[in-house]
Amino acid sequence: MKRPSCRKCLLLRFTVLILWAAAVLGLSLTPDPYRPSSALLGWDKAQHLFAYGLMTLLAGRTFSLFTPSAQRGWLWGGGFAFGFGALVEVAQGLMGKGRMADAGDLLANGIGAGICLAGVWFFTVLKKRAEP
Repeated sequence: MKRPSCRKCLLLRFTVLILWAAAVLGLSLTPDPYRPSSALLGWDKAQHLFAYGLMTLLAGRTFSLFTPSAQRGWLWGGGFAFGFGALVEVAQGLMGKGRMADAGDLLANGIGAGICLAGVWFFTVLKKRAEP
């Protein structure tokens, strides 16, 4: 499959990734964050899983445009999301204003990134099998 290489694609994907990362950072460092009333969405670990799964998706799609192979770009995307989450947890530990670092949050970040990567791998395998 041919990967798009247009500058507009790269700029758009990079912009969306940066905006999502800024939103996650802002929500993660807010001393008293908004808590949804929904039981699942109000659960902190589900929020981490979703946020870092989506970050992996955005980063993988972005990085796959300028790495030698799409697979390497996706791995870089997962690493970016997990590393970003680790840095956020360190920042929360240093803040001390209603926030604290939590290894469970970091684990949820990694699981979200891993689910995204597994989904990409699964659909890539399905796509290759469907090709004649």
